[in-house]
Amino acid sequence: MNKRILIIGAGPAGLAAAYKLCKRGMEVHIYESHPQQVGGLSKTIAHKEFSFDIGGHRFYTKSEEVREFWHKIMGDQFLKRKRLSRIFFENKFFNYPLELSDVLLKISPLRSLGFLLSYLKAQIENKLLSHRESHSLEDWLTHHFGKSLYKTFFKSYSEKVWGRPCSQISSDWAAQRINDFNVKEIVFQLVKKGLFLNRPLSPKKLKTLIGEFDYPEKGPGMLWDKVAKEIESMGGKIYLHHRVKEISKPKDNQWQLSFENGEESLIGDHLISTYPMKELLGHMKSLIDRPE
Repeated sequence: MNKRILIIGAGPAGLAAAYKLCKRGMEVHIYESHPQQVGGLSKTIAHKEFSFDIGGHRFYTKSEEVREFWHKIMGDQFLKRKRLSRIFFENKFFNYPLELSDVLLKISPLRSLGFLLSYLKAQIENKLLSHRESHSLEDWLTHHFGKSLYKTFFKSYSEKVWGRPCSQISSDWAAQRINDFNVKEIVFQLVKKGLFLNRPLSPKKLKTLIGEFDYPEKGPGMLWDKVAKEIESMGGKIYLHHRVKEISKPKDNQWQLSFENGEESLIGDHLISTYPMKELLGHMKSLIDRPE
């Protein structure tokens, strides 16, 4: 007997789960609070003849399974694009993630020396304090690049993008997105070419995690619109404008949702939620507070 699965949220996580479950023959019901669109934070909003992404999105993965899924859905509408991310500072553009050679070439010799010494100091401290841990993004960036580069480039940029202090962002974020510099190679080139003689460093490319990425022809929302159609073609149900009000359990191993519009879901055998944990717990208040 096929199980009935209730899914809260028709963003990438909810739709991907629904797609896989429908492939296995499950009865899937997805409930999305947005009145018109699926895709969550990966929606593409149409306005007149233009399309706008909600935030920046790049399609890059080391998982072959995920890559095959994207290409299967998009076909030849999945385009390869070169990455170009830059910071505008003191009337100059700097590559982001930062490349130390790029920074040193575009900053005054005195400031460049300050960055370099701060960077080398951090590396020496890492060697002496081998057990030093990085608990936050601030720790990770300071330990890897030195305080000067962190305060000049990383701090304000990261806090504007993520909306919270670097001291409150996990160090795991940086470890997944920013590669370390090869300090021996950089120092060798600085000595060889002469930083203060205005000679260019050799064009050694310091690798970041991605130099190019895939992208749907008409924005990320195009992918999730197609996934939603695939789900419906396999019998899955997607309900828009259904904001969850409460999560209940009529019996053990059963789940039911009630919505702000007054409707209720069918009773499900399993529940998958893509809500933020704080919101999820708020909707489960009656289950948490009930006596055993």
